[in-house]
Amino acid sequence: EFGRKDLVGLLLGKGADVNARDKAGSSPLHYAARFGHADVASPLLARGAIVDGKDKDGTTPLRLAARGGHKGVAEALLAKDADPDAEGKEGWTPLRHAVARGHTEVVKLLLAKDAIATFKDKEGRTLLHCAASGGHRDVAALLLGDGADVRARDKRGRTPLRLAVLGGLTDVAELLVAKGADVNGTGERGWRHLHVAARTGNRRGVTKLLLAKGADVNASGRHGWTPLH
Repeated sequence: EFGRKDLVGLLLGKGADVNARDKAGSSPLHYAARFGHADVASPLLARGAIVDGKDKDGTTPLRLAARGGHKGVAEALLAKDADPDAEGKEGWTPLRHAVARGHTEVVKLLLAKDAIATFKDKEGRTLLHCAASGGHRDVAALLLGDGADVRARDKRGRTPLRLAVLGGLTDVAELLVAKGADVNGTGERGWRHLHVAARTGNRRGVTKLLLAKGADVNASGRHGWTPLH
């Protein structure tokens, strides 16, 4: 937890159990991963720490490293063949955690290790949906470069662009449009992106972007309303 490599080495030399568990089922390697201590994780792994051991929540050390954005720990774990697709009880993988937190370097690392990028949550949201809604432009760019579907829809019919529009995230929306997102696309209830953008003032940047990219200002949506309504 405190990153004391010297004490870890001393205890291991005295026969401490490298895979000892606390009440939550966490091992020393879990703690090193959670707090980003790569210099502690490495000797633990060298002494036989179980790389994919799960705590009581089904969480592996790699999931903790990915969640915290600890690239060094993630590299050490992957070098020991940690499972890049290990799921917890909620179904989230290390890549899903890294995307949600906007940890670009960890996302890049996991993609390079062929982590499954076709993840969908219970709402049908893809990793690109997650990156878009969180405003993580660089992560979204990585996913698109890896082949993510820019027009994928969740169970409510929303695309990544719709989520970027809802959040007023102009830079993310601009990237998605540049990669083929439909500026005149519809989402839930038949509303077009421009309808949604025009509803509140904090989306002026997105509104300007959509118009500049050819969104139809006279397109009708639900009840026949145009964005001007």
